[in-house]
Amino acid sequence: MTCTGERLAWFYRWKIVRPFPVMSDVIALRSQMYAVIALAALFVSPDYDALIDNLAGDVKTATEAHGTLSNAGIDAFPALLGRIDDKTIINNGLFQGETLHKPTIGIVSFEIIQYQIESGWPKALRRYYALNMQNVSSWLDKHKGRSITQLRIRAVVDSLDAITTEIEEQ
Repeated sequence: MTCTGERLAWFYRWKIVRPFPVMSDVIALRSQMYAVIALAALFVSPDYDALIDNLAGDVKTATEAHGTLSNAGIDAFPALLGRIDDKTIINNGLFQGETLHKPTIGIVSFEIIQYQIESGWPKALRRYYALNMQNVSSWLDKHKGRSITQLRIRAVVDSLDAITTEIEEQ
């Protein structure tokens, strides 16, 4: 099969002055090719522990590492959980925010997990977060095998339960 690009040219109103095809010999993917693509993705998966170490690097390196870890979502959780107790101080000023404390790799690892599941809340409601540094590991173990959407729903339910309990006790 040959791709002449006629439809693209029509859609984008390109002027093609060549008489020959834009791409010759377009090949449909076969099932074996999907297996090769899947294996390639497996071997090229990022080293999350190295990325977590990069959080303490210069601002550019730390920003890239934070972005990659955040975009990895649930796949990065095991590595991030393994570093929750890491007391290495991050001195690049990137994660300091409005506070005077210097965050640790453990705190930033927890915050990445928490933001993936619970996002950012107004300061007045942060005491109702379902996750905290003490329960994050057990909470994720309890809800193991769920998708990120299911984890988010579970966190909302847990938070609403905490708010309801507080209101009933008043």
